[in-house]
Amino acid sequence: KDSGRGMLIGTESGSAHGIFCGGELLTITLPHSGIVFTLPVMQRHIALSIGNKGGSGGVFDSSQLAHGAADKLLAPTKPDVHIPVRIEDLAEGRDSVMEWVVEYLSKL
Repeated sequence: KDSGRGMLIGTESGSAHGIFCGGELLTITLPHSGIVFTLPVMQRHIALSIGNKGGSGGVFDSSQLAHGAADKLLAPTKPDVHIPVRIEDLAEGRDSVMEWVVEYLSKL
């Protein structure tokens, strides 16, 4: 998103700009309901450049930022165009994000 090379469309990411969970997943089946879910068991931190756009500003260190700035940087990435997930769309098998993209591209 920061590079400006494209648009993010849909809902905010489930992870922060500089941190994501993944890699190894633990799959758990609940004994009584049989519901299956997965949990990430690894958290990865990405070295972020701060300073100039060229990437030589140094590696991200939250202690270098003013109070609250680290929280903003580590917040989920918000899309350029927010399109919420609606239960009606899911039930009907509609992809509202793809529909928006097709309509947007048809106007170019």
